[in-house]
Amino acid sequence: MTLALAGSGIVVAAAMFLAAAAVAGAGSLDVIDFPSSRDLAPVGLVSVAWISLMYMFLYGQSAAVFYTYKNTRAKGESKRLVEGKDGEAAPPSFAAIKYRGKGSRINLAASRTVGNMIEQALPFLLSLWMHAIFVSPDNAAVAGWVWLGFRAIYPLVFLKGLPWLLISTVPGYAVVLYLVGGVIVKMA
Repeated sequence: MTLALAGSGIVVAAAMFLAAAAVAGAGSLDVIDFPSSRDLAPVGLVSVAWISLMYMFLYGQSAAVFYTYKNTRAKGESKRLVEGKDGEAAPPSFAAIKYRGKGSRINLAASRTVGNMIEQALPFLLSLWMHAIFVSPDNAAVAGWVWLGFRAIYPLVFLKGLPWLLISTVPGYAVVLYLVGGVIVKMA
């Protein structure tokens, strides 16, 4: 299933690239009337919300590390996580939990949430603003709020695993495709 998902992503990305290249090669772009700053304000708010969500995820990642560090030391779980000098069990260091992934599934979920947000930042933000400028600021803003809503549940569905994780990711991909597709159609 993972290979099929990766393959489908490659096919979609290649199709978007070819469509954009075809439009660029057609040379039929007219002068664009840029929206006013007032028209773009809703998209600006979506961008501010994206930044806020990113910081919430970053703080959540730090909180997960502190939580795991505290609990592994308090519960004695540390004896199963790391061996100390002379092969004896030793509590994990804070760095081992934060940077080497020692610890809990909560740490993994928090780290993957931040990682996925970073991975999706460029496609989302670029497609959001391109759609706002070239197609419709209002439609871009609505699509942006939808994307943020599905992204906000990512940490929860990550903990549940597949197929639940797809509830957050697939709609996000669909929103980006909608935004980019609108730009490609407009430019054709």
